Amino acid sequence: MGIENVFKHATEDMGLKNLVAPFETEDGKTEAGDQTYSSLALGGSYRGITTLESCAAFATFGNKGKYYEPTFYTRVTNQHDELILNGEPEGKIAMSEDTAVILNHMLQNVVNNGTGAGIRSYIPKMELYGKTGTTDDNYNLWFAGGTPYYVASCWYGYDQQEKVYASDSARRVWGSIMKDIHSGLDTDAKFPESDLVTCRKYCTSSGMLATENCHSTAIGWYKTSQLKPCTTHGGSVLDEVASGGSDTSADTSSTTSGVTSSGDTSSKKNNTSSKKSTSSKPSATSSTPAATTSKPSTVTSTPTESKAPETPSEPTVTSTPDTTVVSEASSHQ
Repeated sequence: MGIENVFKHATEDMGLKNLVAPFETEDGKTEAGDQTYSSLALGGSYRGITTLESCAAFATFGNKGKYYEPTFYTRVTNQHDELILNGEPEGKIAMSEDTAVILNHMLQNVVNNGTGAGIRSYIPKMELYGKTGTTDDNYNLWFAGGTPYYVASCWYGYDQQEKVYASDSARRVWGSIMKDIHSGLDTDAKFPESDLVTCRKYCTSSGMLATENCHSTAIGWYKTSQLKPCTTHGGSVLDEVASGGSDTSADTSSTTSGVTSSGDTSSKKNNTSSKKSTSSKPSATSSTPAATTSKPSTVTSTPTESKAPETPSEPTVTSTPDTTVVSEASSHQ
């Protein structure tokens, strides 16, 4: 795919506009900015991204790959209820729906069995996906994730970088806010699935689809266009299993996403984020948001995002702890 194309996808398709493109310094040297493997693969970005950007990007995993530009209102009417401004954003395809649905399942595994499992104490029953983030020396803590209703992104740290000793701080802020927002909502709400994705057992030795000859299996999600049977053990591919389910005849109780997600989606140098932007349950044109709401809308106070300098300098932190951005993460059929 190439590092240039990855950078273009992150900035243009996923809305991470604070990433720094390659630039020339005053002494004529060329700096790579964020067009590096550490920035794009692990999140060690030159200056960091805002929680608003993170929130909007994570919402694509609940919207079958559609990205919606964040907005702070849905509609403005006059005293006669006539529409003056329509703030509902029009979505665009950021990734294929099968890729988004598979990533959704992978990130559900993070909160069900991985580093984000502690978040379940706040939202114990509803489907949920998320990702933790931690930088060097615990200077920056992140948690971003969503439900079929909303997505939130939280950064936790200090204006002047110093170690945060409570490593679950971002998760606790995220969980407290999202718990209140989801009060009274249907816990049976589900993320949209895709006919282009299938839930299958795979061989833990080869990583390919399991056959009756594979003795160690786990459950994963696959694109229907890329189903490769295990060549190590041979035999016939096992039948599809219920999404997220388990088979009592399996040789192992291990249930995973099929692809292990590792590394933190955070900035290792700095995290520029919006100023103390906590949210309450949004007012909307309907009484309670449904999982099939037409388009997501951001429900935060206006953030103060830092502007990109013409020649980026060594980053400095410009945020306070407890920064959270919340937006709807509804499914769009």
